[in-house]
Amino acid sequence: MKKLRILYVIVAVVVVLGLMLPALTERISYEKSHNGYVVALLAQEKMEPSHFDRYKSGGIDTVLIEEKNGSFNWELIELCASKGFEIVPVVYSGNKKPEHFEDDLELLLEKNNVRYMVVRQSEDENNHPAPIENIIKNHSLTLVEFENKNQLSNEMPVGYERYLEATDGRIMRAYKTLENPLRTIVTGGEGENAGELLYHHMINSATDRNTEFIYLCQIDDGSGNTDKNIEQTIYAANRFAKEMESSGHQGKKDVSLAGYALPSKATYGGAALLCFIMLAFMAEIVFKKEFAFIWYTMLPLGIAAFFASFAMPQKLLELYPTAFALLAPCFCFTFCVWMSEKTKDRFGLTVCIISIFAAAVASLTLCAVVTGSLLSGADYLLNNKLFRGVKLTLLLPVAYAAIAMLIYLSGGKFRPELPPVRDIAKKIKLRHVILAVLILLAGGIYVLRSGNTKISGFEVAMRNFISDVFSVRPRTKEFLIGWPMLSLFAYYTKHSYGKIFRWLTAVGSSIIFASVSNTFCHVFTDFLTSSLRTINGIALSVPFILVFLLANLLFVKIYVRKRKLD
Repeated sequence: MKKLRILYVIVAVVVVLGLMLPALTERISYEKSHNGYVVALLAQEKMEPSHFDRYKSGGIDTVLIEEKNGSFNWELIELCASKGFEIVPVVYSGNKKPEHFEDDLELLLEKNNVRYMVVRQSEDENNHPAPIENIIKNHSLTLVEFENKNQLSNEMPVGYERYLEATDGRIMRAYKTLENPLRTIVTGGEGENAGELLYHHMINSATDRNTEFIYLCQIDDGSGNTDKNIEQTIYAANRFAKEMESSGHQGKKDVSLAGYALPSKATYGGAALLCFIMLAFMAEIVFKKEFAFIWYTMLPLGIAAFFASFAMPQKLLELYPTAFALLAPCFCFTFCVWMSEKTKDRFGLTVCIISIFAAAVASLTLCAVVTGSLLSGADYLLNNKLFRGVKLTLLLPVAYAAIAMLIYLSGGKFRPELPPVRDIAKKIKLRHVILAVLILLAGGIYVLRSGNTKISGFEVAMRNFISDVFSVRPRTKEFLIGWPMLSLFAYYTKHSYGKIFRWLTAVGSSIIFASVSNTFCHVFTDFLTSSLRTINGIALSVPFILVFLLANLLFVKIYVRKRKLD
């Protein structure tokens, strides 16, 4: 790249960052101020008065009262009120209500000085929501948004649109705990501590998804020991509250998202401009040629896209975050490949590794700032606007790395010269087949494990231990695979032992860029939390990097000796 082009890129990046900062600073400000939390126990008819006494003395002072078929259990309400509990009604948004429902709800609110109301998704999405938005507004209630039946999915909540204006920004997101976390979360969870497991699930959900209103169900571990279940439930709730307080949250603090708007059109335009610059850079690096015509084309197109964004309808602008999140990790990977070439012949291995890591951190920071700015606004936090392509952000960068490195290692030829298929088939050995199967298995596990699946007791223990050490648990695929593989990529760039090793380590290292980009696409997670998760991943990767490098040195000795013998 010529110096003038580098200057263009630097100026453009500075301009884009300037356009991003207003939206990002507003997002961080709102996220830091939205730091209240509530732990509310689901009151059930089967509970005895002594059970409520134990919960009250154990520090839980708020209960949830669910409506059933448009009616509330007044005996249960009076029992909880007499014990000094704060009452939180739970209403289903779309179920048809009897005529007396609104009067009953008004009476419940007035008699118990209610501050919060949970509105859950209707079982029947075709029914019209009950007209209770005026009740929310008149009583200045904080609306507790309960996403959907599958609360960890990326689905838009149903039936909330008409309530949001009535809240004036007083909204919290709810997480309903599991009655039997051992059976639901862990594969073979016998012998695990249900309270400990529940606490970790609660704190991870609050951290990852901003579900700071805990809809607490009493643990039922299947043992039939109610006293033990109550004790474990209280333990989980108290430990959760203690951790939230230590991280700066305040119990039952009034929160508001009023005024937290979507980013300006200039923010979207800046992202579009940066995309065209990234594309031009990637083309030059992958194909190992200086394409002056690409820069002369991409720069004007980028500027045109910037100004066109001001005329774009909002629906089209909402596709920008997906487009940028797919392109950004591919650019970051390409930037590291470029840095590896620039440093391999000038410096020793240690400096090469540090330089590539610095390039990765710098490019990922730039892309995180842009993604975080594009996904700002209360509508994203509340899931009323969805980020499309979460899974694709994990897959596309790895696929790009695999294809781009094939082209790059072939001297920039789009169609590398390959020997006849018959000659290739003769050279295939058992170890090549085993390697291919391992790659396919690794890819399958990588995709499947990115969802909300059951995990082994060992992995639960490992995750919980890491969560106890770090305030925000880093992603396993980053510290255990991605960063160590990037160090090996630096090694095989500097020391040539065959293109296959460089290709494999490059593809393995691309997991970093896919994972980090995916992290900042989680619209529920605070920007600073996502940043800390990434930083913790780098810190935790250091011992694994050393292990990978030492193991690689041993492998290289064996490999070189075998080649000499052959």
